[in-house]
Amino acid sequence: MHQFPKNMKRIYKRIMIWRIRHLTDSQFMAILSIIIGFTVGLAALVIVKSVHFIQSILRSSFSDNEFNYWYLAFPAIGIGLTVLFIKFGLRLKIRHGIPNVLYSISKNNGEIQRHNMFSSIIASALTVGFGGSVGLEGPTVATGAAYGSNIGKFFRLTYKQRVLLLGSASAGAMAAIFKAPLA
Repeated sequence: MHQFPKNMKRIYKRIMIWRIRHLTDSQFMAILSIIIGFTVGLAALVIVKSVHFIQSILRSSFSDNEFNYWYLAFPAIGIGLTVLFIKFGLRLKIRHGIPNVLYSISKNNGEIQRHNMFSSIIASALTVGFGGSVGLEGPTVATGAAYGSNIGKFFRLTYKQRVLLLGSASAGAMAAIFKAPLA
């Protein structure tokens, strides 16, 4: 299942044995939820900061007091860059947002492909950063769910445990994007 070098396989095996001997499933899930919450919060921060960075680069040479025709072209440029990234850079099918999460739960045993941990960040940052009319909530949820799913796969969790992590990560992502860390 995992493609590790020999010494990493040994470490992974030791971690798994230690976890089985010393932690109950609920304790392990609590630890994983904390790790996932932190990771998803960072992913949400990366998405937001990437969008603001792209916007600041695009607006740096323009005066805010004057109308500029580039503002009409920027969304099309952003969407074009996103299409190029998906078609030639990623070369994989990308799904965004909550439909992707629901599809993975209902049809794919709660498994989301690994590329979704970064592809939604890049695609949404390009689209929104250039002024595209989409929100960051869906891509942030998709990214969070991908982290939850892949951490669940990494630790060989059951379907129910994976879906629990996927849901927790999605909720954490939504809370992070709306700056509600206690939610």
